[in-house]
Formats: sequence, C-alpha cells, structure tokens
Amino acid sequence: VERAQEPFDAIREHTLPGVAALISYSPGGDHSRVKEISPRPKRNGKVGISLIGFGNHVLSKHLPNLKSLRDVEIRGIASATARNASVVAKGLGATMITTDVNELLKDDGTDAVMICSSQPEHYEHITAAVTAGKAVFIEKPMVTRMDDFGGLLRLMEEKPALVTLGLNRRYSPLVDTLRTSLNAPVDFVEYVIAQPFVPPDHWTLDPVDGGGRLITEGEHFIDLCNLLIGKKPVSVTARALGQVPDDIRTLCNFAVTLHYDGAAATIVFDECGAHGFPRERLSVFAHGQVAILDDFAKLSEFGPGKPRSRGSGLHKSMGHAEELEQFVKAVQGQPNHLLSWADAAAATTAMFAAQESIRLGAEIDLAQFRESLLSPAEAESEPEEAPAGVSG
Repeated sequence: VERAQEPFDAIREHTLPGVAALISYSPGGDHSRVKEISPRPKRNGKVGISLIGFGNHVLSKHLPNLKSLRDVEIRGIASATARNASVVAKGLGATMITTDVNELLKDDGTDAVMICSSQPEHYEHITAAVTAGKAVFIEKPMVTRMDDFGGLLRLMEEKPALVTLGLNRRYSPLVDTLRTSLNAPVDFVEYVIAQPFVPPDHWTLDPVDGGGRLITEGEHFIDLCNLLIGKKPVSVTARALGQVPDDIRTLCNFAVTLHYDGAAATIVFDECGAHGFPRERLSVFAHGQVAILDDFAKLSEFGPGKPRSRGSGLHKSMGHAEELEQFVKAVQGQPNHLLSWADAAAATTAMFAAQESIRLGAEIDLAQFRESLLSPAEAESEPEEAPAGVSG
C-alpha cells in the first residue's frame, strides 16, 4: 500500500506496459472459515433460519420479506466469499457468517435453511441440510442434473423431511382469486411466456451454471398448471422451437404439453416479448368459464354474467412474501398451504421429462420416467430401442 503511487508514476512515464498487483500478508492472523458476530441461543418462540448463498436475489427479495416476519430470527449466513454477507450481517442480527456450510448446519438454533446458492451446488447443500435434520427451502431450480434429482428422490424416501421449492407464482394473491372464481373443474390451461431475448453470455445459457431456460425456469410454469388443474400430469410432450434440440440457445424457445386425466395444459416459452405485451399470460378454461391472468397484476373473467376485470384493488404480488409466510408456518407446525415435497418433485420430474421429450422426440410417461430416476442402474440396463419412460 505504501508503494501504491509507483505504478501510476511508471504508467505516466510510459515505462510500465501493464499493471499487476502483488498483495503480501504477514504470517499469522485469523484464517478461520467462520466469523462469529453475535453468538447466542435462539430466542423462545422464534424460527431460526440460516441462509446458504447470498446473491442479489436474496438481497432484493428474500431478506426484506424475512425481516418483515415477526417469528423469524436470522441465524447464520453461508457465502462463498462472505462479501455481501459481511456488510449486512450485523444489521440482520445474524450470529455468524461462514464459507463452510457444515459449520452453519451445526447451529442448534437453526431450524430451517434457505438454499440460494449457485444452481450446481443445490444438490450438495440440500443433501447436507436434510441429513442435518433441517427444514429446507430451495430457490428454483431444485437441481440442474437428472442424476442429482434421482439422488434427491431416493434421499427423501429414506429421510422424509420438510422440503419445499421456491415456486412463488402459486402464492400470488391473484392466483388465489382466479382459483376461487371458478365453480367447475379446469379442462385446459394455456400459459404463454414472452420474455425478452437474452444474450449468448447470459448465465442461464451456461451449460453448467444455468443449463438453459427450460431448466432454470420451467418448474415455475409446470407447477402453476398442476395447481390450477388440481392434478399431477401423467405424461409430457415437448418440442424445442428450433432445429438443434441439444443446443442451449435453441432451448430458450420451447413448447411443453402436460397431459392429465381429463385435462391438458400447454406452456409456450418464447423470446418474442414486445413492449406493452404481458410477459406472462395465463388462460384458464373451466366448463363455460374463462379466466385470463396477465403478469399476476390483472385478472379478466368471462362466463355467466358480464365480463369483469380485477387487479387494481388487490395487492400486486408474484408471491415471494406469501411463500415465506407459508414456509415459516410449516416449520412451526401451523396450518399452511406450502408447496409440498411431493408437488415440488412432480414439477421437477415433469421439467426433466420435458427435456427428455425434446431430446428423444417422444411422449414421456411420467410414472415410468420417475421410476427410471429412482433406479438408474435398471434404467441403464434396458435396451436402447425402449428407453425408460418413453412411449409413442
């Protein structure tokens, strides 16, 4: 630091073609991976929640919502660099920050963890948290690899736990309004997502960190269709809207059809968004009633009587705050309508099945597909002409 001026002088005098910094540290010092801030037992009546991962989504969405919940006490924060965590940890009343997830899971005051780490790390962190006996909230996607998902299915059969997935759209107040406005079963759902084009270097298109937009976002749309129809799908057919189904760029545009017993849903995701047009339009058809939900802000209803629109008088929300309220209630053992592990796994199963349908050009039977994930060795031994979970 004392010599910081020297390179600037050299640049000005044109004697230094480039700049590098060598930072030397004196020996000793605290190299611990855990920094205790305010170590203490959890306060009575509180739900202790620790965070694994501390990126922009946590800062902008989850932290404000967590701080608004009276029954929540934030315990630990695990972050790869602890850069953001160290800035806000004291203001949150956190007990520790760490780069070691296992140290965080040792905290007796932590009842639940929110996993918001990078997507390829989800499997490791979910497994560690479930094994440690913690309730788990996972930011979507659950995982990005089918073999990891199979591992989670087997883990949850061996160690049932409170595990949910951050599919916030189902908690939107206008989704509740839509569901209660229908007086007949839903026959068909059409879900059109018209998102802006993302550049080739966008993180969702990274084959490791992202896996494509079907993987990073597909569970949202599948789960909402399942919720509205009120059933789990029996099979999936999907196509990429392009010529190269294995190319992640092509997979930014896809169509998925979910087949239910007596109902169907179609999801179209396309980078065709235009200014002024809803990014997400959900059309629901139910025996003479039609409801159209635009961007979770405007609900139009058609059926007996005059058409009507709602939205201006309701809290416009994508459901982020509401899902955390339900998660805390579930951890407390109170009545709740939190997305269950079974329903979260159903959405993830259908998402991976859609990916397989695109790859194979075939309809995927979801019961067979799930069995193939639970028994990977058996699936690998089957003949190539009859892949597990494929029909048609």
